[in-house]
Amino acid sequence: MTLQQLRYVVAVHEAGSFSAASEKLYVSQPSISTMIADLESELDITIFNRSKKGVSLTEDGNALLQYAYAMLHLEDGIFENFKTDEDIIAFSVSSQHYTFAIDAFLHLEQVDRLHLIIQ
Repeated sequence: MTLQQLRYVVAVHEAGSFSAASEKLYVSQPSISTMIADLESELDITIFNRSKKGVSLTEDGNALLQYAYAMLHLEDGIFENFKTDEDIIAFSVSSQHYTFAIDAFLHLEQVDRLHLIIQ
């Protein structure tokens, strides 16, 4: 189990579907599906009931979601407690005037840092 998998569980729950979560996180839908399927396999549970209308949490999924929120909150506390001014990363974006680039940058500004992974 990874914190990234837990972030994806939270994102899918909050967005209501895998595709909406993938758009919100700028990650492919198959990547999110695979990571959550791997977590379900590892824990031997089903997290989401899937339908054409979206997803809903199973009983196990609801319990896992509570742990996920707690663990991500603890991670945030660790970062807040130990980060220094040197840990703050600044960056700039140079791009043509493409709508998708502007939308992505504005969304990045709003996204909680726990959801941002730079690989």
